[in-house]
Amino acid sequence: MIVRRNMNRALVVAAVIFAGCFGLSNFAAASEPLTLKQSIDEALANHSAINQAKASLAAAESRRKSSTTAFLPTGSLSGNYTRLDHDRYQTMSFDLGTGSQTMTSPVMRKYQYSVGLQVVQPLFMGGAIYYSRKQAAGGVGIAQEQLEGAKQDVTLGAAQAYYSVLQAQQLLGVARLTKESMAAHRKTAESFYKAGVVAKVDLLQADVRLAEAEQGVIKAQNAVETTKAAFNNALGRDISEPVELFETHLSMPFEMSLSDCMETALSERPELMVMRKSIDVASFSEKATRSAFFPQISGVYAKNLTKKPLSWDRDEDWQVSLVASWDIWQWGKQKFDLDYARAKTNEARHRASLVEDGVLLEVKQSYLSVDEARKLISVTRRAIEQATENVRMSDERYAQSIATITEVLDAEVLLANARMNYYFALYHHDVAVARLFRSMGSRIDDRAFADTSGGEDSDQ
Repeated sequence: MIVRRNMNRALVVAAVIFAGCFGLSNFAAASEPLTLKQSIDEALANHSAINQAKASLAAAESRRKSSTTAFLPTGSLSGNYTRLDHDRYQTMSFDLGTGSQTMTSPVMRKYQYSVGLQVVQPLFMGGAIYYSRKQAAGGVGIAQEQLEGAKQDVTLGAAQAYYSVLQAQQLLGVARLTKESMAAHRKTAESFYKAGVVAKVDLLQADVRLAEAEQGVIKAQNAVETTKAAFNNALGRDISEPVELFETHLSMPFEMSLSDCMETALSERPELMVMRKSIDVASFSEKATRSAFFPQISGVYAKNLTKKPLSWDRDEDWQVSLVASWDIWQWGKQKFDLDYARAKTNEARHRASLVEDGVLLEVKQSYLSVDEARKLISVTRRAIEQATENVRMSDERYAQSIATITEVLDAEVLLANARMNYYFALYHHDVAVARLFRSMGSRIDDRAFADTSGGEDSDQ
């Protein structure tokens, strides 16, 4: 009977491994399993956060181009047209000694119009145009870094959702395996009870543990469906789309020390790049504000075309001017504006320092998390071996009426917990590696895809 139960358990283990690797729950509905890299590529292509960041970058580019036009001459046309109901005339009377005479002369024709063209070329604006363009260019740089940050966030989100599905599927396998084991123990207890070897309480305990195992399967099945919906959402898909994933594990090249990871983060983390570029933008704003202390000088060319009011002839004239203006008194407004700009620059510097401290802390936490998960995988694997041996010995002792059914069932629970802890550690390691890459300001690259086999847990 023990041999048969062990054979049943081996068959169930094989089925669980197969289900974990190939997703039997959706085998008929899904196509080839997705790898993590394919999932990330799909998320980057579809996610709304990426499209939003691209739109922000396009807006920043347009603003930069708009600021460039301020260096160039601008032209404007103005004109007016007036139509009266009739020509205006003025009648004059005079006496030349021969009697009163009258004469009518035109005052204004009924059609009146004028057209003017003006071209203005800025010559000296105190640096306002130059630094405004530098600000706009800095905004483009910020938008580019924000786009990269969005891509890294989407990559991390896809990886987390991917491993949540794999973990949920493996835990479902553990729940099913536990249910099969509890059913086998229940069958053994029933046969022993019918043979008069054990009391009915053993059968009742086995019934209770079997019911608990069935509840565990139901919850695990729901967790699988929930994580699959979250995975689809992370990839920008319909949440009901079938999900089939390939068992892929990440590896971290541990020739990278903690200091190497921190240096990489300081040079590549998008959030730090945004803060540094924000300091530059604030500095350019400060310099642009200083332009208010200088005169504004422009060259102006104007040409006018006007119909003479008393005839149908036209007047044309043009002129070139050098126009200067200088606000010499505004009750200290320029100084207060400059003080504000300087304060904003200092604020940006302090904010960048805070972000840098937070990034370094995040890198260290992620690095230690990867190391912790690696060690836990080894420990939990040994725990499975020990729990499996404990189950075997408990079965033998129960068959010989040395152990109680409680000891046997508790041993099965310990084995189920050991298996779950192993899968928690296994997929926690994958997510920890993904988070470490994100904390360094890098997307998961080919180094992390070194281990693409699902064989690490095949013997569990």
